[in-house]
Amino acid sequence: MKNNKPSTTMDSCYQAVLLKYNDSLKYLGFDPATQVGQNKLSNEVVGKLYRNCPDLSKLMQKEYADENAKKLLFKGELVSQRKLPSGLYEIVMKNVKSKKTKIFYAKNPLDETQIKKYEPGYELTLEYEIVKNKSTQKDEYFFKEYGTESSVGAIKVTTQK
Repeated sequence: MKNNKPSTTMDSCYQAVLLKYNDSLKYLGFDPATQVGQNKLSNEVVGKLYRNCPDLSKLMQKEYADENAKKLLFKGELVSQRKLPSGLYEIVMKNVKSKKTKIFYAKNPLDETQIKKYEPGYELTLEYEIVKNKSTQKDEYFFKEYGTESSVGAIKVTTQK
């Protein structure tokens, strides 16, 4: 497992321990057969791994950073969205830092009720892909779809004085 990603190696080791010590874990109050037992065990074991293995924590952070570096992400706030005759949604976003707007397209609208929970001041992080329009030969930006939501996450933005 030396050449695996840290998360894969950690998960494989964790699963091996569960199989080997299942009875002992149940005796100690960690029943891996139940969701509560899995959560309790995961919190206990993973928490100790991170505290006792600082290299693991660094490797995991690097793995996630490398994965995110491969993605096209836009960070900003929603300006407007409207449904087009084609059935797609045109979503106008504004970059919080540069204040530039960018037009994206999506199969589903962003859930404005969820976004409003973060007002005033929020920043959405959305993953998108670039698609060449066959008729205009121009690049267009499409949000990657995950079920009915395109949002990767929203964070509260505070203004610093």
